[in-house]
Amino acid sequence: MNVIQKVTIALRKIPIAWLQLKYQRNNTFAGIVGILCITVLLFIQIGVKDAFLDSSVQIPASLDADILLSSNLSPSILRPIAFSSRYLYQALAIKNVASATPFYITSTLWHDQENARDRNRVNVFGISLTKPTLNVPGIAENLEKLKAENSALFDITSRDEFTWILAKFKDRGEFTQEIQTGETEDKQRIKIVGLFKFGVSIAYDASFVTSEATFFKLFRRNPLKVDMGLIKVKPGSDIDRVVADLRKFLPKVISVNPRIKLVQSERRLQETNSSIGILLQFSLTTGVLVAIYILYQILYSKISSNLGNYATLKAIGFSQSALNMIVLQQALIMGVTGYIPGTLISAIGYKYLSETTKIVLDMNLVLLLNVLILVCLICTVSAGISIFKLREADPSDIFS
Repeated sequence: MNVIQKVTIALRKIPIAWLQLKYQRNNTFAGIVGILCITVLLFIQIGVKDAFLDSSVQIPASLDADILLSSNLSPSILRPIAFSSRYLYQALAIKNVASATPFYITSTLWHDQENARDRNRVNVFGISLTKPTLNVPGIAENLEKLKAENSALFDITSRDEFTWILAKFKDRGEFTQEIQTGETEDKQRIKIVGLFKFGVSIAYDASFVTSEATFFKLFRRNPLKVDMGLIKVKPGSDIDRVVADLRKFLPKVISVNPRIKLVQSERRLQETNSSIGILLQFSLTTGVLVAIYILYQILYSKISSNLGNYATLKAIGFSQSALNMIVLQQALIMGVTGYIPGTLISAIGYKYLSETTKIVLDMNLVLLLNVLILVCLICTVSAGISIFKLREADPSDIFS
């Protein structure tokens, strides 16, 4: 028997699965509701995990560079240890290196003048005003404004705690604000002169950008030290070859990585080594196992209540594999039927969470397909476990 014949026979048996689902509507409804809840749970867990990982690599992903230089002592690219700026000048000696630009980053507390306290952790970026550094909207058009002393750009996508700041800027234009600039209670006044769009993460509530000179002054940083080096290669150059040349030329204390590969490795690091990443992965795995158990219980109940009917089907010539296929079809039908409304509810949840937390939860095509595949896998595994009960269907029981 060829594959086409097997598929044809399987398709002819679908009505049995469908009619059985229609016959036990309460049980079927419970199964569909269970799949709906499972779908929502998977979307939320995967969406939150992806949002966390995306936000954790948001900074290196937004840098306008082909290669990143950092200190080997840095625990991660998100927590860089400063190194000497002379290595940037040395990098310019490498063939096919077009530019080497310093980049500065720190985190601090934004002073809430209305409540007289420091409560919001923000990122601060110090950038060059002559070379591209951050590849995000609002930077290029506001570079001239950053030339003024103690001036800064504020992140328009900050959390709701900063709504009043954005409203004040839109109403009055430029205004001053205080930030904490060290481990002491010292504060410095900065002037908000423009807005840019970057985004928030679990670690910080907002970001703002200053010039290098303002950054040095605010945080008393040594101009001869940099947090990261941004390397641009000449058009048409082989980035991996330039990376290899830089690694040979620069001392071992300097880590040299292609930006794209560094983003990927940092994402994997956050997923497998960070506490939040491990917790999210464990939560997702637990959710899948619980989903399999719930659906197994529903299918087991349906099989138990229809054991006599399955015995009759065996008596008229249905094989064990044919009966197994009926159970699998029931599971997949309930899976797809529950997946559709579950997706719609999840989309509403994504919109609410994105608006509330300001962390983007993106329901894209890849995510939709991944969750659908995962739901079908859960249905298949649950059906595979429950068919052990199906083997108890014995035609001889009909006459006993």
